[in-house]
Amino acid sequence: MNKTLFRNLFIVLSFVVILLPIYPSMRSYFSKTCITEKYGVNYNEQRKKLGLHPIPASWGRRNLDSCIIWYNPSGNIGHRWKNI
Repeated sequence: MNKTLFRNLFIVLSFVVILLPIYPSMRSYFSKTCITEKYGVNYNEQRKKLGLHPIPASWGRRNLDSCIIWYNPSGNIGHRWKNI
């Protein structure tokens, strides 16, 4: 093999080694941002059409490892949390 091929392979592997450790955190951040914007409180009208219970506007949000949980801050009877 020639030197150009080795050099290109070295460059690609260098980028992989640099980006690999930060990939999970980047993926988590962008997927949660997408889920929050797409399926948050603004999605309640569609939930009603689908026969699902809407998320009240007063509920808070917690980010977990791979999901977002909307929770009832007052702890009233009813739904305590909703996993999206």
